[in-house]
Amino acid sequence: MKYNNYILLGIAFTALPVSIQAQTQPKDTTVNRTVIVEQQYNPDIMDAAKVNVLPKVEEPSVSKKEVEYATFTTPATSIPAGTIGAYTGKEIQPGFIPGYVRLGYGNYGNLDVLANYLFRLSDRDKLNVNFKMDGMEVRWICPSVIPENGTLSITVHGPM
Repeated sequence: MKYNNYILLGIAFTALPVSIQAQTQPKDTTVNRTVIVEQQYNPDIMDAAKVNVLPKVEEPSVSKKEVEYATFTTPATSIPAGTIGAYTGKEIQPGFIPGYVRLGYGNYGNLDVLANYLFRLSDRDKLNVNFKMDGMEVRWICPSVIPENGTLSITVHGPM
């Protein structure tokens, strides 16, 4: 506890001369400036008035155009009724594949396997079997010293 008090007193005594010195600095003259006006300036400010002038709007001249209609007629009996028949297509269910297998091989001997198969035992009973494997354990065997010939060989072994 006394050790901390000594440190605080030492810091206070070193900071005291800095604060005393800051109070006795000479007055800064760059802040105080004197402006001498040789001639009085009275600007003439004119009142701004809003000019209410609307432009002349010309009325558009639109002329009506003549419309020509087709006047020929076609009897409804001349259209054949049986040319377009009703569409009678059949719905076809897509083929059902009951299973799949995904295999993958990656860096350092990692293996990725995903398999699934659906057994339909009856209309109501189904059995779904799946298998999943996400890689293997990899151990690194690294030499601790680089050989004299300057080549470094690293071997990787799978699970043991």
